[in-house]
Amino acid sequence: MKSLHLCLLLLVVALTVLRSVEAQDQAGFISLDCGLVPKETTYVEISTKIKYKSDADYIDSGLVKTIDDAYKTQLEQQVWALRSFPVGERNCYNVNLTAKSRYLIRGTFVYGNYDGQSQFPSFDLHIGPNKWTSVKILGVTDISMHEIIHVVPQDILQVCLVKTGPTIPFISSLEFRPLNKETYNTQSGALRLFARVYFPSSSPSYVRYDDDIHDRYWNSYTDDEVLSISTDLPVDISNFYEVPESVMKNAAVPNDASEPLSLWWKHDDISANLYLYLHFAEIQTLKANEIREFNITYNDGKPWMEYYRPPKLSISTIFSQKAVSSSDGKFNFTFTMTGNSTLPPFINALEIYTALDFKQLETNRDEISAMMNIKETYGLSKKISWQGDPCAPQSYRWESVDCSYLDSESPRIISLKLNASELTGTITSELSKLTQLRELNLSGNPNLNLRVPDSLQKRINSKSLTLILGENLNPIPKKESKKVPVVAIAASVAGVIVLLVILAIFFVVRGKKAPRPPPSVTSASGIVKSETRSSNPSIMTKDRRITYPQVLKMTNNFERVLGKGGFGTVYHGNLEDAQVAVKMLSHSSAQAFTVLRSVEAQNQAGFISLDCGLVPKETTYTEKSTNITYKSDADYIDSGLVGKINDAYKTQFQQQVWAVRSFPVGQRNCYNVNLTANNKYLIRGTFVYGNYDGLNQFPSFDLHIGPNKWSSVKILGVTNTSMHEIIHVVPQDSLEVCLVKTGPTTPFISSLEVRPLNNESYLTQSGSLMLFARVYFPSSSSSFIRYDEDIHDRVWNSFTDDETVWISTDLPIDTSNSYDMPQSVMKTAAVPKNASEPWLLWWTLDENTAQSYVYMHFAEVQNLTANETREFNITYNGGLRWFSYLRPPNLSISTIFNPRAVSSSNGIFNFTFAMTGNSTLPPLLNALEIYTVVDILQLETNKDEVSAMMNIKETYGLSKKISWQGDPCAPQLYRWEGLNCSYPDSEGSRIISLNLNGSELTGSITSDISKLTLLTVLDLSNNDLSGDIPTFFAEMKSLKLINLSGNPNLNLTAIPDSLQQRVNSKSLTLILGENLTLTPKKESKKVPMVAIAASVAGVFALLVILAIFFVIKRKNVKAHKSPGPPPLVTPGIVKSETRSSNPSIITRERKITYPEVLKMTNNFERVLGKGGFGTVYHGNLDGAEVAVKMLSHSSAQGKRGGNVLTWENRMQIAVEAAQGLEYLHNGCRPPMVHRDVKTTNILLNERCGAKLADFGLSRSFPIDGECHVSTVVAVRRTMERHCVLVATFLLMLHIVHAQDQIGFISVDCGLAPRESPYNEAKTGLTYTSDDGLVNVGKPGRIAKEFEPLADKPTLTLRYFPEGVRNCYNLNVTSDTNYLIKATFVYGNYDGLNVGPNFDLYFGPNLWTTVCLIKTGISIPFINVLELRPMKKNMYVTQGESLNYLFRVYISNSSTRIRFPDDVYDRKWYPYFDNSWTQVTTTLDVNTSLTYELPQSVMAKAATPIKANDTLNITWTVEPPTTKFYSYMHFAELQTLRANDAREFNVTMNGIYTYGPYSPKPLKTETIYDRIPEQCDGGACLLQVVKTLKSTLPPLLNAIEAFTVIDFPQMETNEDDVDAIKNVQDTYGISRISWQGDPCVPKLFLWDGLSCNNSDNSTLPIITSLDLSSSGLTGSITQAIQNLTNLQELNLSDNNLTGEIPEFLGDIKSLLVINLSGNNLSGSVPPSLLQKKGMKLNVEGNPHLLCTADSCVKKGDDGHKKKSVIVPVVASIASIAVLIGALVLFFILRKKKSPKVEGPPPSYMQASDGRSPRSSEPAIVTKNRRFTYSQVAIMTNNFQRILGKGGFGMVYHGFVNGTEQVAVKILSHSSSQGYKEFKAEVSSHLHLNLELIELLLRVDSTFSKLEHVT
Repeated sequence: MKSLHLCLLLLVVALTVLRSVEAQDQAGFISLDCGLVPKETTYVEISTKIKYKSDADYIDSGLVKTIDDAYKTQLEQQVWALRSFPVGERNCYNVNLTAKSRYLIRGTFVYGNYDGQSQFPSFDLHIGPNKWTSVKILGVTDISMHEIIHVVPQDILQVCLVKTGPTIPFISSLEFRPLNKETYNTQSGALRLFARVYFPSSSPSYVRYDDDIHDRYWNSYTDDEVLSISTDLPVDISNFYEVPESVMKNAAVPNDASEPLSLWWKHDDISANLYLYLHFAEIQTLKANEIREFNITYNDGKPWMEYYRPPKLSISTIFSQKAVSSSDGKFNFTFTMTGNSTLPPFINALEIYTALDFKQLETNRDEISAMMNIKETYGLSKKISWQGDPCAPQSYRWESVDCSYLDSESPRIISLKLNASELTGTITSELSKLTQLRELNLSGNPNLNLRVPDSLQKRINSKSLTLILGENLNPIPKKESKKVPVVAIAASVAGVIVLLVILAIFFVVRGKKAPRPPPSVTSASGIVKSETRSSNPSIMTKDRRITYPQVLKMTNNFERVLGKGGFGTVYHGNLEDAQVAVKMLSHSSAQAFTVLRSVEAQNQAGFISLDCGLVPKETTYTEKSTNITYKSDADYIDSGLVGKINDAYKTQFQQQVWAVRSFPVGQRNCYNVNLTANNKYLIRGTFVYGNYDGLNQFPSFDLHIGPNKWSSVKILGVTNTSMHEIIHVVPQDSLEVCLVKTGPTTPFISSLEVRPLNNESYLTQSGSLMLFARVYFPSSSSSFIRYDEDIHDRVWNSFTDDETVWISTDLPIDTSNSYDMPQSVMKTAAVPKNASEPWLLWWTLDENTAQSYVYMHFAEVQNLTANETREFNITYNGGLRWFSYLRPPNLSISTIFNPRAVSSSNGIFNFTFAMTGNSTLPPLLNALEIYTVVDILQLETNKDEVSAMMNIKETYGLSKKISWQGDPCAPQLYRWEGLNCSYPDSEGSRIISLNLNGSELTGSITSDISKLTLLTVLDLSNNDLSGDIPTFFAEMKSLKLINLSGNPNLNLTAIPDSLQQRVNSKSLTLILGENLTLTPKKESKKVPMVAIAASVAGVFALLVILAIFFVIKRKNVKAHKSPGPPPLVTPGIVKSETRSSNPSIITRERKITYPEVLKMTNNFERVLGKGGFGTVYHGNLDGAEVAVKMLSHSSAQGKRGGNVLTWENRMQIAVEAAQGLEYLHNGCRPPMVHRDVKTTNILLNERCGAKLADFGLSRSFPIDGECHVSTVVAVRRTMERHCVLVATFLLMLHIVHAQDQIGFISVDCGLAPRESPYNEAKTGLTYTSDDGLVNVGKPGRIAKEFEPLADKPTLTLRYFPEGVRNCYNLNVTSDTNYLIKATFVYGNYDGLNVGPNFDLYFGPNLWTTVCLIKTGISIPFINVLELRPMKKNMYVTQGESLNYLFRVYISNSSTRIRFPDDVYDRKWYPYFDNSWTQVTTTLDVNTSLTYELPQSVMAKAATPIKANDTLNITWTVEPPTTKFYSYMHFAELQTLRANDAREFNVTMNGIYTYGPYSPKPLKTETIYDRIPEQCDGGACLLQVVKTLKSTLPPLLNAIEAFTVIDFPQMETNEDDVDAIKNVQDTYGISRISWQGDPCVPKLFLWDGLSCNNSDNSTLPIITSLDLSSSGLTGSITQAIQNLTNLQELNLSDNNLTGEIPEFLGDIKSLLVINLSGNNLSGSVPPSLLQKKGMKLNVEGNPHLLCTADSCVKKGDDGHKKKSVIVPVVASIASIAVLIGALVLFFILRKKKSPKVEGPPPSYMQASDGRSPRSSEPAIVTKNRRFTYSQVAIMTNNFQRILGKGGFGMVYHGFVNGTEQVAVKILSHSSSQGYKEFKAEVSSHLHLNLELIELLLRVDSTFSKLEHVT
C-alpha cells in the first residue's frame, strides 16, 4: 500500500476552491495575515469565511512585503502579503492566550519571490524558548505549512522566527485555534503534525473550517489497494475530538476483503516519538449475520487494539497513551479481521504527530509580563533583541538583561542595565515585579524622573537591590521656597556636629574593648547535623536525640531534599528557629534498619484522625485496638449537626464511629484540612449509619475531593460500614472534603482520616486512585491489619478460598521500598493448592469503563534448596503479558505495578500466575492492591484567591453563609453566594465579582481583597465598615466598579491620590453614596531646600571623615600588637592581598553583602583566576585593590569555614584513592606508577567520590611474559603511554567490546536538520547534520542517476561558493587520538560535469578545524566528515603524522569491512594474488590486543602456492622521496603438527627489516617500522621470506601503509583564540574570513587582525584588532581583556553602549584605542587617561562624560551650570574647614603611632636580602617577556639541563648577570602546533569517491592522515 510519508506534502493545497458554507463561530480564533496593511484592515477570506486581521499589533519588527502579482490567483488572500525580518537573529510574535489551555498553532509560508531574488529561504521556528521546527522553502509557489498542538504555560506566548543562515526569515500567516483540553493528551511535550488524512470517495482534496470547527487541515488519501466507502446518514461526532462529519462519513477498506488493511509510512527522524489518533465509525448498515471486528497491530505484530468493533454511525477514537517509536523510522499498521468477522476492517481518519520535548523552561511569567510593560512604558521596541522570552534560551537573551538559570526552575532576571537608553517619565513600579533583581542601572537618562518608588526603595534599604542612578545628578527642580535665615542653618549644623562628636567618642571607647569570640558550632553526632544560624546556639552543643515525630515536624514531612549520600537522604528542616540539615539513614543501611522500624512503627506524625461529631471540641482519645489518637472535627468544618449511633450498636464498632456529623442544611458541606501542597495522601472516610436519627432510612449521597467527585456513598444497612479511600496528590496547601446532597436523605460522616504517603509510591499517569480492594493472605484467621502494623494505616483485609493454600515465615522481611509494607502482611503468601496448575485471580469492577492500577507485592518466604527454583509468568485478560520470569527475592520485597492504567471491556479482570519451564515451585503472591482511577477534571480555584476568600470569611465572620464552603468557584453548581467567576480552559477558575452587600461587615476593609487580582466588581455597600479607603484599590488593574455606599463610619473624604487618578481617567467607577462631595487635598507647605541641602551635605561629609578615623584607629590597635607573623585572613566572602596604604580592611572578619561585592568587582568584570573553590575576581574596596573569591555552588566547602569532611568522607576518599592506585599497578597493561600522588591530584565530586588525576609524571614498567613484538612496542612508547582514569578506562574497554559508537562523530554534510539524526542501514552508524558545525556554505545533493550507487551519507553535500577558506569547528576531547575521515562524492551535484579541485587544511585544538580551501575557479565541497577516537598506543611513530596509503586484508572475497566489525570504523579492502593460497579458520582469533582488528580480517590469510616462494606485496609512492610506515598483522590460523614450523623474515626492496618471526596460534601480533622507510624511485617491494628452519610457507593476514606528513606551522596562542572566538560570538560577527585559525597561515589571516607570527619557534599572538564599522551593539565585551598582547584596538563607528571598561587600561601593551562614533556613557577610566603613551579617541559619544581636555564637560542644556545658592556655599565651606582640621589632627596622631621593632621574619625576606615590599622588586614579582635570543644568552645556548617535565626541558640560566633562574622551554611535541596539511583533492566526475582519513592525537604532533581515491 502506498506510503503515508508524503502526507505532509499534501498540505500544499489548492486554496482557490470556492464553497458555500454556513457561518460558524470563530470564538477564540486568532487569524493573522502577516504584513497586511494598514494595520486596522480586516477581511473575510472567501473560501473559508475566516476573518483575518493584520499582525501589526502582535510584533514590533519586520518589513511588510507582498508576493509577485503573478502568483496571487493561485493562492488564498491570507498569503498574498508577508512580513520579512532582515534585521535581528530572533523576531517574535507576542500573542495573549489563556494559560494552561491547548491550542493548535499554524504558521504558513509562501515565498512568491517577494524580494525578486529567487532565493529560497530557510530558518527555524521557535515556540517560546524552544525550537518548534525548521522551515525550508522548496519553490516559489510552494506552501510550507507547519502545525503544532501546544499547551501554553503562561498567558502570553511567543512565536519566533530565528535566522540560521544567510537567507531572510519571513511569514505569510499565523493562526491560533483553541482545542478541547481533553484532546491530544501526551505524557510530556507538544505535538508537531506529521500527517492528518481521511479517505473520501470523491473530492474535495482537503477539508478545513468551517467543516472542521477547529480548522484542522484534513488531506485526502487515495491508493490502488484501498477502496473508499461512504454514507449519507448523519454520524455522531460528539466526542472530544469533534472530527468533521464530512471526514467521518468516509472510510477506507482493503480492495481484497479477505486481506488485511495496511498503512505504512517512514519518519525522517528515526529517533522520533509519535502519537497516533485513529478515528472510527461504522458507516454501513450491517445485516443480522454481518460482523465487522478486527485486530490492530503495528511494527511486525505488536498489539494496538484487539477485537475492535466500530460503533454504528458514532465516532470512536483510539490513540496511543504513550509515544511509540521505531528503530529505523518505519511504521506499519495492520488491520486484520478476527475469526468472528464477516466484513473487512476499515478506518475513517488518521492523525500522526511527532512528540516534541520542550526542555527549556520559560522565564517566570510575572517577570515576562513586567518586562513587556517596561518595554512598552519606555518605548524600547527599538532594541531588536528585546523580543521573545527575555532570558531563554541563553543564546537569545535580551540585551542588557542578565538571568539566573537553575535546574528545573524558570529563569529569573537578576540584572537590568537601562543606562543611556533615553528613558523618559518616572521610574515604573513594574520594576518591583522583578523580585530576583540584584542590580538595576538607570544612569545616563537625563530626562528620567529619578524619584524611586517605595517598592524599590524597600529592597534597596534591605540591600537586596543595587540601584545605579549616576553621579552628580540634580533632582527635579521644585518651586522656590521662602529663604531660610543663615542663623537657623548654622544652628542646625552645629547641633548635628556636636551630637556626632559625642557618638564618635562613645564608639571609639567601646571599640577598644576586646570583642567576644563568636560561639563555635558543634555538630551533633546524632540524627541532626546543622549549621546554627539562630540566636540560640545551644541547640547543637551536645548529642541530642530527636524522635521520629519531631523529625517529621522539623522537616515538614520530609518536604525539601538537600542531597543524598551513601548513608541516606539529607532533608532541610527547622529546629527552635534554626535551620538544620537532617540526615535519615537509608533502609538499606544495616546499622539503621532496625532502629528505623522501631521508630516508624509507633509514630503518627502527619496523621489527621477526626472523630466526626465528637463533643466537646477539645476532646481527644486513643482508640484501644489501633492506638490511634482521634480528635473532634469541630475545628475543620463550620456546619452540620452532632449525633450518635444507637447505643445497641456501639459494641460492634471502634470508638471513632460512635458519633456522627450530619448535614440537613445546604447542598454541599465541606471539611477544610491544611496539608502540604504536591504531597501524596491516603484519605479515608468512614460511614456507619447506626440509625443515629431513628428513621431507619439508609442515606445515599456523593463525596467530593475539592471540586471533583470522589465517590458515591450508599448505606446498605444499619450496621454496615461503608469505607471509602482515595490516594490523592493535593495541589494546594488546603484540601476540601465535601459531602454533597443528591436526594432526599441527609448526608453524614463518622470519621475522616488523612495519612501521608511516600511521593514515590502509587504512581499514575493522571488522576487519583480510589481503593477497590486491598488484600493479603494470612496463614491463620485474622480479619484485617491496619495501624500500627502498617505505618501508613492502610486497611488490609484477609483473603481465603478453596483453591489456595498459605505459606509463611517467622524471619524478618526487608520491606524497605517506597510502599513500606507491614511485616505481618509480607510474612505470609498464597500459592495454588495444585502446584502444577496455574493460579487464577479474578475480579469484576462495578463500572465497565473504569481504568485500574494494580499493585502486587512479592517476597520469597521459604528457604529454597539448591535445586529448587520459583519462577513464573503473569498474564491477564486472555494472555496479555504483565510480567515474565519473575523470581521473588528471598526475604525481601518486590512490588510490580502497571505504569499506565488498564481496562476491560466488561469490567472483568483475570490474572494468571503460571510456572515457567525452569521452575520447580508454584507461583506465590503476598499482597494485592487494586485501585480505580478518579479523573480530577475540574481544576480548583486559583490557590491565592482561595486563601484570600478564606481569610475574608474569617475576618468578617461569614461562616453563617451556608454556601461558603469548599471551593469558592468550582464546580459552578456550588459556587459561593455573592461570587461570580471565570472558568478558563486548563486553568483554575478566577473570581471576577464579589458582592457582600448587607453582610453586616465591621472593621476596616481587609487587604485580602487585593489578592483577588482579576476582580472587576466589588460591592461592600450597606455594611458597617470603618477606617480609610485603602490605596490597594488603585493597584487592582481589573477593578472597574467599587460600591462603598451605606457605610456611615467609613472615611469617605480621604480618597487616595492614585485612586482619584483612576476615577478621573474613567477606568474605575467609585460609588460612595448620595450627596457626597470629594474633598480636595490641602496644599502642603514646601520644605526649605537650602536648609536640607546644607544639613545633608554637612552630615554626609562629617560621617565620611569619622569613618576614615575609625578605620585608621583599628589599624593602629593592630599595629600595637607584639611582633610575629602576619595574621591569617579569616575565611569570609572577601580575601585580599592588601597593597594600599590602608591595610585594615582585612584585619578582622568583615561581612560583605552581595550588592557590595557586585559594586566592588564592577559586576564581576575582571577575572584574576580560578581555584578549586571558585572564581577569583579583581575588585576595589575602600580604595584598595582586592581579590574577591566567590565560592562556587559545587564547592563542598560552601560558605562554612573549618573542617567539612566527616570521618566517613575521609575513609571513603582514602579507600577510593587506594583503589585507583591499585588499578594503575595491577589493572593497566603495562602497569603504571603515578609518581605524583598528592592531595591536589585527588579530585572529589559532589559526593566526595575520589578520582586520581594528573598523570603527567606517570611511567610504565615492564611485566613478565610479554611477547617479542609487544616488548618492542612497549619499549618505544615508555615515555608516551599513560593509563586513563580508572572509571573512564574501564568504561572505554567495555564500550569497545560492546561495539558502541561512544565518541564517534559522524557528520552528514548538507543534511537537513529535520532529517537528523539517522542510522545508516549498512553500518548502523548514527549520522547527524552539520548544522551548527559550520556557519557558511549551501546544502546540495548528488544527481538522482547516481543515488542508487551511493551510500546514504554521501547523497547530500555542502558546497562553499563564497570565501577562500571555509571551516568546520568540531568539539573533541583533549589528549585523545582521533581517526578523521573526509569523504567527497561529486555526483554532478551542480550539473556542470566538472570535477572540482581544492585543498584541505587541518588545525587541531580543544576545538578542531577542518577547512576547505579554494585554489582555483572550482567550488570546494564535502559529503561526509567522521571522527573516531582511538587508543594512544596505536600506530606508533617517531612523532610524525600519517597519511593513509592503503589498508588491505588478504582475502579472495569482494567484501569491504568497516564498522561494526571494526570497532574503530577503519575501512578494510580485500586483496589477493593468483600466486597465493587462501587460509581461513572458523575459530576465534584473539584480536583484543593493541590494534583490535576485526575477526573477519584476522580469520583470513594467504600463503604462496609454492611453499618455497616468497609472499610479495608491491606499491608505489609519489613523490619518490616520500617516507612511509607499514604495519603488518599476523596470526597463525592453521593447527601445526609437532614437526611443523612456520618462520620467516621481512624485507623491503631486498633489505632485511625484521625477523625471524613465527606467528602465534590464533593470536594477533603486529610488526611495524620503527623508523620511516623510503623506496628508490618510489617503487616498493615488501617480501615475506621463509627461513631455512621453516617447514611451512610464509603467511600474511593484513597490512596497512601510511606516508609521513610534517606539520611545521604552530597555531595561534590558545588564550588568544578563545578570546577572539568569544568576541566573535558576543557580537555575532559573520565575516567570511573569520573561520579556522585567526593568525595562521598568513594567507588566511582574519580580516581586521594583525598577528605576530614571524618566529616559528613561538606561538603566534594577536597584536591588533580592528572592528570599526562592524555594526557592533551592546557593551564592550570582557573577552577583549584576554587578548593580553593587544597593541591596537579600533571599535569606532559602531553602536556600542555602556561604560568604557577599566580593563582596557590593564592591558599593558595596549597603547592605541579608537572608540569614536559610538553611544558610550559614563566617564573615561582614569587608568586610560593617565597611561603613558596612550592614544585614545572617544569623540562622537554624546553621553560620555570626559574628564580630560579631549572634550568639554557641559551641563544638561549645553551651558555652564548655574552657581549654587549662597547660603549653601557658606554652610559647606564652614564644614570643610572643620573637616580639614580633623584630618590634620588624625594625620599628626598617626605619625606618633609606635612601630613594630625588630627585623621582619625570615620567611618574609627575598633571596637577595630585600624586603618583600622593597621598592626594588625581584625579577619574579611580575610577568616579564623574553625573546628567544635573550633566553639563548641567559642559558648560555641551553648548556646546562636541570630536568625534563611533561611540557619540555628545564635549563639553568642567569638574569641580570647574577640572578639564577630555571628556564622551561616548551617542546614542539607538546605545543599545540597548527597541524596544517594540504591534501590535494581532485574529485573526478560523477561517483568517483574521494576519501581523506586523518588519525590525530589532539594537542600533540602525533597524527595520521589517510587518503583513499
